[in-house]
Amino acid sequence: MASALTVLLLGCWLARQSGVSGERNFPKPSLSVSPRGVTELGENVTFQCVGEQPGMRFVLSKNGAYIKIQDPSGSEAIFPIPSVGPDDSGRYTCQYHTKSQTTGWSEPSDPVELVVPGGSGQLVLTWPIIAGVSAAATVLLLVLLAFVCFRKTRANASVDKGKQPQTLPQEPDRGADGLTYAELDGQVLQAKQGAWHLPPSPPSPECLVELGTWELVAALKGPRCPVMASALTVLKPSYPKPNISLSPRGGVSLGGAVTVWCLGQRRGMRFMLNKEGRHFPPVDSNGFEVVFPISNVSWEHGGNYSCSYHSRSEPFAVSYPSDPVELVLRDPSLPRPSISLSPTGVTAPGADVTIRCQGQRRNVTFFLHKAGDLNPQQHMDPAGDRAKFLIPTVGRQHGGSYSCSYRPRSEPFVSSQPSDTVQLVVAEPSYPKPNISLSPRGVSLGGAMAVQCWGQHRGMRFVLNKDGRHFQAVDSDRFEVVFSINMSREYSGNYSCSYHSRSEPFAMSYPSDPVELVMRAARPDFTNANIARLALGAVVLLILGLILAEACYSRPRGRPRSLNPAMQGRESSRGTSGFPVGC
Repeated sequence: MASALTVLLLGCWLARQSGVSGERNFPKPSLSVSPRGVTELGENVTFQCVGEQPGMRFVLSKNGAYIKIQDPSGSEAIFPIPSVGPDDSGRYTCQYHTKSQTTGWSEPSDPVELVVPGGSGQLVLTWPIIAGVSAAATVLLLVLLAFVCFRKTRANASVDKGKQPQTLPQEPDRGADGLTYAELDGQVLQAKQGAWHLPPSPPSPECLVELGTWELVAALKGPRCPVMASALTVLKPSYPKPNISLSPRGGVSLGGAVTVWCLGQRRGMRFMLNKEGRHFPPVDSNGFEVVFPISNVSWEHGGNYSCSYHSRSEPFAVSYPSDPVELVLRDPSLPRPSISLSPTGVTAPGADVTIRCQGQRRNVTFFLHKAGDLNPQQHMDPAGDRAKFLIPTVGRQHGGSYSCSYRPRSEPFVSSQPSDTVQLVVAEPSYPKPNISLSPRGVSLGGAMAVQCWGQHRGMRFVLNKDGRHFQAVDSDRFEVVFSINMSREYSGNYSCSYHSRSEPFAMSYPSDPVELVMRAARPDFTNANIARLALGAVVLLILGLILAEACYSRPRGRPRSLNPAMQGRESSRGTSGFPVGC
């Protein structure tokens, strides 16, 4: 018996694995965990899943159950698990598929074991365990068989004492009225459309109703036993709870559209979307997930949503509901808050970081958001119009883009627009700080300047900084990179550079030592001034020449001779004008 059960279980497992792998058409990714080895309680753990296709949807699984989803822009996904506990122990794998279609999945990665002291870890199926489970199952079946025989014997004894049971056909008889009949302990139950009713005159003094995993077992004794259960729904433990997400995340404006994604772990299921007790029409799916679109969003759509699924043939055996997700409506009349980060720049690991959010309303709840996370990181109900969020002992898992918003306490699903983002960059101790140099060191206005930055790791992304201003990052397949700058007056100042991995932009090296870029004063150009001076001098000389010529030619050329004979000789030598001849 035990061997037969073992073979049956192994055969079902192999059939499931072959059925799932039949539609995978992407290479399996690689999965790594940091830190490795035995992880201490409360430590932060990061899983990195690297695929071969960019723009995919990555899914992290623990012991075969999906727990996290990421949509990175590249071919790598980071899954942080802060403050691990014993429940986080287990065997992790990751897969990926396209965002638009879920029929094509990659092979699962090789498993990575996460061991936390005090955790249960992964159960290893050894032959002694399998044999023990099989023996326990055999004993349970024998006990159940004995119980059924005891119930049958007691029923026959009651017939022998003169209690004539009302016997109906063993097969369900569904007539035109849609009724189904069954006999339990000599009493007739009449079921119609999922509701259980008693016959008009059931005898016996007491009732006992037991709810099993799959079916309702009722032993009815006594008159007028008040048993009625409308729409009995049983949770099926073999259906793991699904995951739910919204697109877009973080909130939607009135009149906009939002999509609710529900991802299960069984194919060909019927999915149901629930909102605080309200059920949307179910949707059948041939894959693992289904989409519920909500168009023209209004105030009543705000709230908590969850989803579940069940087999199409067994509508009352349902999975556990997913964790709830909030649909928040953005109110444009609420002013956008402001946000600040202290300290700024690259933060050392283990330091305390404070994020302040300033609004313009009181009696509100502030929420801190980190890009990529489905739910807000923290929330606070301050007495005034500002909130302070403390992130103690930061690590690389805290790096990212942060923003904040607020909601009126009277309207918990109505939110303001998010603030601008601030970048929390955490230094990575394994990245030594780079070196920086300028060529040439001084350059004139309009000249070209080359800033060279080199580190100690290949294939990094380099960032150039000037007095808190960040230039466009540049990727390099080597150890160094060169930034080219066409000089203008605003480029003068102190420069530094840093680098980080392309997949982790918020785990960065310390900045290099600063270098100063000085703009040379331009040499004075006197060419135009000299030309102007020469032209002015030429004009002055020309004017003086004209004046002299006019004075020379405007004097009279003849004058009367002197009557004194002594003066006639002198006048003859000077000419008639009294001046030497030849003016």
